[in-house]
Amino acid sequence: MSTSDLLATSDVAERLGIDRRTVLQRVSTGRLTPAGKLPGPRGAYLFDAEQIDALVAERAAEVTR
Repeated sequence: MSTSDLLATSDVAERLGIDRRTVLQRVSTGRLTPAGKLPGPRGAYLFDAEQIDALVAERAAEVTR
């Protein structure tokens, strides 16, 4: 996976149509799993773009049912 395949928390929030804080809450509860975290105590989470896009597609399919 290259860095171009990674999304920041704000990008994930935009793609999912939710608030950035909701993304962080879902990480803390295990509903979203980041691909990694930048170093440091306040390091940003990074997410796999393919996994997030699959989640978006899954949610869209649920809406159309």
